[in-house]
Amino acid sequence: MVQSLLVLLLMGLSLSGNKADSSSSSSAERSAADSGTAKRAIKRPPWLDLTKADWPSFNWEAELAEARYGLANRPADRLRVVTWNVWFDDFYILQRHDAIMKESLVLSPDFICFQEVLPEFAKALREHAGLNELYDISPFRIEGYGVIMLASKDLRVDFGQNEFPTRMGRSLLHATAHARLPGVVVATAHLESMNSRSYRKQQLEVAANYLRGAERAVICGDFNFDDRKSWGDWQRSVPLLPPEELENHVLEEVLPDFVDTFLEFGHDEETRWTFDGTRNPVCVRDSGERMRYDRLMAKGLRAQSYRMLGEAAINDQGVRPSDHYGLTVDMAWPLV
Repeated sequence: MVQSLLVLLLMGLSLSGNKADSSSSSSAERSAADSGTAKRAIKRPPWLDLTKADWPSFNWEAELAEARYGLANRPADRLRVVTWNVWFDDFYILQRHDAIMKESLVLSPDFICFQEVLPEFAKALREHAGLNELYDISPFRIEGYGVIMLASKDLRVDFGQNEFPTRMGRSLLHATAHARLPGVVVATAHLESMNSRSYRKQQLEVAANYLRGAERAVICGDFNFDDRKSWGDWQRSVPLLPPEELENHVLEEVLPDFVDTFLEFGHDEETRWTFDGTRNPVCVRDSGERMRYDRLMAKGLRAQSYRMLGEAAINDQGVRPSDHYGLTVDMAWPLV
């Protein structure tokens, strides 16, 4: 754990992604927006020594049973993917990660893609007997924090990892299915954080080069930019950039064959924000920060449903499972 903490410090990851410092993990109390301007104190649990936490004790038997049934009865032409930045902060981390796994499993997804995964959480997933009966789990080493993927065993996937140009240890994690949905490729990434537009473009280019040969593919994760505004625009009288210069245009340039499933499915405006200080004030410090950082892009597949995850509080203090909301998307395969 000491090594992990040192890596986090060296990577400069006191900020969660491109966002404001939503964790404030050195503080004994947190403030949350209440009715716009009022503040209420949030009780912080004692600091957690993750090396002594009994991560594998999670009981997911009921949720795994639902996942098993759902996977066995999924239509042959459907693919379901969950993507979620699970937030590395130790703030109620065991309760939050337990809630994330339970909410994910009951959806019986074919693929689960997590970002900001601590080594201890990755170890707990890989050592969970029930989980390993149903899912294959990416084996790559995580230092500081990283990405992990779970794939239903009946897909018989091969996992791979491509290094990114990065100052923060970021990489592309991918899996190729050889059964049930043969040839489908699912990739996930946590693109470079903070003011790193050029790095994010280079990282998307690496992903595009790898996915170019796939007829049907998904890339999902925390992209660290919004499609309508620049970070901090909510604090400015005039936006930093005009619409035609927003970073989001890199997706049209680098991934022209991929469709943003949120836009394809036409989800409602109020729940577009996957990082939302207004609706998730306990985990996100700035109530004005409402950004769609998290994406699921698809090629050769069509979205059939799009849902946000983690909207319900897990305790009476209003703590959500993460500072990000997760996403689950159902897609039709082949293209219809």
